[in-house]
Amino acid sequence: MRIVLDLQGAQSASRLRGIGRYSLSLAQALVRNNAGHDIIIALSALFPETIQPIRRAFDNLLPAGNIVVWDAPGPVAAIDPSNAELRDLAELVREAFLASLNPDIVHVTSLFEGYIDDAVTSIARHGAGYPVSVTLYDLIPLLNADRFLDPDPRYAEYYRQKIGYLKKASLLLAISRSAASEAVDHLGRDEAQVIPVGTGSDGHFRKTELRPVERDAVLASMGLYHPFFLYVSAPAVHKNHKRLIEAFARLPASVRDTHQLVFIGHFSIFDRQDFETHAARSGLRPGSLVLLDAVSYQPAYPMTFLIQSRCVIEAICSGICMNLFQAFRQAARISS
Repeated sequence: MRIVLDLQGAQSASRLRGIGRYSLSLAQALVRNNAGHDIIIALSALFPETIQPIRRAFDNLLPAGNIVVWDAPGPVAAIDPSNAELRDLAELVREAFLASLNPDIVHVTSLFEGYIDDAVTSIARHGAGYPVSVTLYDLIPLLNADRFLDPDPRYAEYYRQKIGYLKKASLLLAISRSAASEAVDHLGRDEAQVIPVGTGSDGHFRKTELRPVERDAVLASMGLYHPFFLYVSAPAVHKNHKRLIEAFARLPASVRDTHQLVFIGHFSIFDRQDFETHAARSGLRPGSLVLLDAVSYQPAYPMTFLIQSRCVIEAICSGICMNLFQAFRQAARISS
């Protein structure tokens, strides 16, 4: 059986988030546990800086010839209406390329891509010549249209087009039973076509014993001087950072003044200013809120679960929190 993996989930802006880690880990697990199938990984040349790192991730796992690259004219990001013609062409080019590989099935690791970058995803634009499966993370914008779709007509158009593609998929691999239920209840999918496959943490996250000097070094590198509450998430609206800041500010002074609130994520300068301003307005002292960049602190990131006082899960709605499993794996205490 020839299985083609569209690994743009590990190339796009999502590569810096849980989706990127999950996409790459899923592909590696499929290769490691391959039982005689022909697995091909398809990458997009529109993200040239990601190709060699992904190739290296499969060294000694997959022959170099089984990682192929397709190309299309860009830019194609849906946020810019002037890209519509090129995006339409790129979708057809991608599907034609995948068809040329003669797949028995194509798996799309992340379908909802390409709004702010040049990822290209579609299903059955080139005809239904091969089955397509999709990893389903959640349907948060669809279930909360008043917050995510109604205020932004351009994003709503993009998102509903992807929903149309999702409905054409032969199989959905949901990362949780919650996500699977969303597909059945809100997309009208047959339960037999939606399989909860679960998720988890990768091998970086494991229980580790740290010597006091190692612990102190990790904390000092991140500007942490007190026990702390840790929250790991992208700064999306439904991730609820501001309400968590407000909740922390309302703790008794004996707790608030002897702890810090730590966010790890990919924060723009505007995100940082917004959160820091909100913290000040909520009555927090300087230094009470610490914002750590997930890239800069990546080597120390697994250790923070081990050292923290408590790991906080504070999303309004989410298919599943991968950071929750990473914390469990390191015996962290969880608050929700």
